[in-house]
Amino acid sequence: MRLRKPVFGALFQCDAAVATVDILMPSGKNAWDLIKVNAVTGVYPSFLTDIPFQKQCCESAGIEVNRCFVMHLNSRFVRNGEMDAQELLIKTDVTEKVAGKSSEVREQKDRMCEIIANPNCPELDVVNECSQFSGGCPLYGECWSFLPEKDCIDALVAGSLSVDYFSKILSLIRKGIMSIHDLPDDFPLGRRASIQREAVLTQRPHVDKSAIETFLSCLSFPQYYLKLDEFTAVVPLYNMMHPFESVPFHFSLHILRSYDSEPEHIEFLATEETDPRRELIAALKESIKPEGMLVTEFGFEAGRLRKSVEAFPEYRSFVEGLISRSIGLNSLFNDFHYYHPDQQGTVSLCSLLPVLVPDFPLDNMEKGRVSINEYARVTFGDCSPQERLHDVLTVFSLVQGERGEDTASTFNYVCSAQSLVKKTVCAYATGY
Repeated sequence: MRLRKPVFGALFQCDAAVATVDILMPSGKNAWDLIKVNAVTGVYPSFLTDIPFQKQCCESAGIEVNRCFVMHLNSRFVRNGEMDAQELLIKTDVTEKVAGKSSEVREQKDRMCEIIANPNCPELDVVNECSQFSGGCPLYGECWSFLPEKDCIDALVAGSLSVDYFSKILSLIRKGIMSIHDLPDDFPLGRRASIQREAVLTQRPHVDKSAIETFLSCLSFPQYYLKLDEFTAVVPLYNMMHPFESVPFHFSLHILRSYDSEPEHIEFLATEETDPRRELIAALKESIKPEGMLVTEFGFEAGRLRKSVEAFPEYRSFVEGLISRSIGLNSLFNDFHYYHPDQQGTVSLCSLLPVLVPDFPLDNMEKGRVSINEYARVTFGDCSPQERLHDVLTVFSLVQGERGEDTASTFNYVCSAQSLVKKTVCAYATGY
């Protein structure tokens, strides 16, 4: 550091705490600017805990810190030709905010050092703040391990919790009420949670006949079951792309002429380094006729296609027409128009398939996720043309299932979509 040049990834220790600083830039004669670099599009609240901690570790090592910054991606950046790093990146000054958090962070650091030095594990307790970190706290599963695996009380809050609602659930847990079966009759529940509780208590699916009838009335033939595979580029790879924009590179399309017919399968996989969106949309236009219904899982395909035509406006009319006659299966299941007690409060495909299509193989769906990573490596990795051809075939083999010509991840999806619709028809017809 005596050379007064930028330092990248410097590590500092303060007592039992260790911090790694992304960039230290010389500032003035003896001071340094601290820069935290993150592949995000803004300044997250957690940064205002990280940076004061890093600053304190630097200062304990005798490093004078002048100003603090967060360098992040510009969410408004749109690539147009060669990349301009000055426009892609934003450096936000957070010095004043960091100063306001210093005392609080120092207390937290001292408390953590006490815990580290203590040979005994501290008592764990669930608190209101757990509702904010259920997806990212590494100890969430350990702290909540006392709950039953099935029909536990926290399943009621899956995906929809306000802090106030979470507080009510927490008060029940502290009274020893761990299961949905033990909920007091007068405990206030929303519509979906009420449906869930009734299904758990009766061990029978909830079927909203009217809502299902409305949904089914939209499904005209032919039905086009579409699944897109995509990769996400943190740095825009092609023109008319923003940071973190997803690029569809593969589709699997099954065409159902009637409920009793076998689906016809068409698929597309981009094999070049060039922007795959134009070729993919052109292939879709060739495969999907002006009549019929487009059916997707969550409806995100519509958003991806609409975003793609920003770069290729010549296909805007086709895409908008297609979206106008599309429907997502989530419109049926998100509102619990059909709900099975074994879903455990979720509406993901992995929770719906075992209860509606129990003999359907879920293993191949993982191959679809692997294939996305493999496609990115094949397309943008350092490969010779011969290696790329071999690796493209590898991608195909990864996504092919037992049915040979069908892509496992996408075929499982569309077959499940068809099965879900058929199962719903049966439930509606039988009234159970």
